[in-house]
Amino acid sequence: MNLGERVKELVSSRVESLGFELVEVKLWGSGRKFLRVLIHKPGGVSLDDCVLVNRSLSDLLDTEDPLPGPYTLEVSSPGLDRPLTQSSDFDRNRGEEVRVTLHRPYEGSQVWRGRILEAQPEGLLLKVGAREVLLRWELIAKANLEVKI
Repeated sequence: MNLGERVKELVSSRVESLGFELVEVKLWGSGRKFLRVLIHKPGGVSLDDCVLVNRSLSDLLDTEDPLPGPYTLEVSSPGLDRPLTQSSDFDRNRGEEVRVTLHRPYEGSQVWRGRILEAQPEGLLLKVGAREVLLRWELIAKANLEVKI
């Protein structure tokens, strides 16, 4: 198990034990490490929620010590354009507009915008214009909710 996987495993179990859903864990940096943790809960994430999770994760990471050297921890909500990373994210956001970036073009396009119809075992079903498009999971590099202003 590499460093990123180990940190994600530790963070995931702690975040879930506190009653939150883990949206994303991002670890980067060559000298000082940066660890960003995005959390979600129905009704939204408050500043107090972020402080609670931050303190709990700081204690856990200091005890388990998976990160060599100094690190900066950031805990926040995913925001309006939240990343969708799991099938449950797509299910929870059925009917919402999404922007999907693929690893390589499919039907001539690498970026797709549409309304989420369904997360199926083989891929994401989108309503794009007047048609339905199935984007296979292995093609999807990144997906975010579209911000409505």
